[in-house]
Amino acid sequence: MEISIGEALGLNKTFIDLRSPKEFREDTIPGAVNIPLFDNKEHAIMGTLYHQDGQEKAFEEGLKIVTPKLNNMIKQISKHKDPIVFCWRGGMRSKCVHKYLTSKDIESKILQGGYREYRRHVNKELQQVKIPKLIVLYGLAGVGKTKLIRKLNNSVDLEGFAQHRASLFGGLGLEPRSQKMFESLLLHSLRSSEDFLIVEGESRRIGDLHIPGRFFNAMKGGIRIWIDCDKQKRIQNLMGDYGKASKEELKAVLVQLKKFLSKTVYLRMQHYVDINDYEKLAEILLDKYYDEKYLHNLSRNRYDYVVDATDQGKAVERIRTFINETTNQA
Repeated sequence: MEISIGEALGLNKTFIDLRSPKEFREDTIPGAVNIPLFDNKEHAIMGTLYHQDGQEKAFEEGLKIVTPKLNNMIKQISKHKDPIVFCWRGGMRSKCVHKYLTSKDIESKILQGGYREYRRHVNKELQQVKIPKLIVLYGLAGVGKTKLIRKLNNSVDLEGFAQHRASLFGGLGLEPRSQKMFESLLLHSLRSSEDFLIVEGESRRIGDLHIPGRFFNAMKGGIRIWIDCDKQKRIQNLMGDYGKASKEELKAVLVQLKKFLSKTVYLRMQHYVDINDYEKLAEILLDKYYDEKYLHNLSRNRYDYVVDATDQGKAVERIRTFINETTNQA
């Protein structure tokens, strides 16, 4: 009936997350399907009942909520062969659904310890999982590092995992993920990695999230590639990243930037937002903020290879050639 997380991850099975949509969005096992027993409001009610009136009362109320929708849930779950169901700790939600599936002659297993045991597994594995040789792309804002990452095989998009572009403007138009989800996605990538991985050079923090220590140390010891780019192309890249944000969102970030800028520069930026001149805004961001903030520190580093990414297609091919030559020599 039960299966351990170590055994379950080695199988080609579908994980069914029975927790509420809110719990699922915070973190889940990569690839899991959310078929919740309770919606967010119902889950909150159940939690209150459990703590105030005890398990028996919560169970009675849970039956009233679940019974009308159980058949539809089972239909959804039965679309997946030999599913592995889990809730917070492999308790009431998992056991009830497993029992009902069994009564319908549908094979399933319960993840032992549920999501809580999965999180213990993630924390443990991040301390010991093998980290392959890392090839790290560095460069100034707007050179297109993330675009390159997404076009290269054996790559890990850390900013994509975080849903944040690792700057004050980095959260615009995105819904940042939790630290737990970031770690789950990173561990999943490391488990399926080959002899090397390509990543973007980052500071320890990406928005409010932090890169796990072992992986960050491996990044610092990786093969370094400097990505350069024509300034006009950099401006276009920034406009693509931030151009869909509303004036209110842009101005809210500019307020946070105010302490890094002169009054004149700050007012010019505000003016460019007011008149919808996002090209001028991007240019002044590069000249007066990003390059002044990062160029000195980045330029002091030693790089193993330099690539002009004004033409992304050519840059991808050059990086692939360099990696092939480097890894073959190793």
